[in-house]
Amino acid sequence: MIRTLISASLLLVFAALPASADDWERYEGAWFAADAPGDFRAQVAANTTADDGPMTVRFIAPDGDVAFFIHAPLWSTPTSETDGAEGETLRGEPTAKAGRTQTTWRTWRDPSSGKQQSYRIIRGNDGATLTVYGIEYASAEALTRWRPA
Repeated sequence: MIRTLISASLLLVFAALPASADDWERYEGAWFAADAPGDFRAQVAANTTADDGPMTVRFIAPDGDVAFFIHAPLWSTPTSETDGAEGETLRGEPTAKAGRTQTTWRTWRDPSSGKQQSYRIIRGNDGATLTVYGIEYASAEALTRWRPA
């Protein structure tokens, strides 16, 4: 079983205020585990649950202005969650290869609302693995408000 472990140190960038270890909760997906701020709400994406649990989850801030995103399927099951919605524009999609992986950074922006979504998509060169990390935010101000000093 392949599991992706996302450490609390990686997720600290999404906390509004420094939190003690007691303020974090462990969330177990099908192929990953994530420590998230306790007041964030986990939302499983539609049709992304395997027999062992969810493969795609958003962790949404209490005010809804910021969310972090994880897609960690078994093998390389794709997701349309990183595609832009109607009216959003692709701001960039650079790709780099290193060792056994190819990493793509994909960023969408809604010009009318200012909402932005940025994803780091990591694919194994053999096509067998795919992991996506992302952050979605209503505005630059919301991102700043939720990022620790």
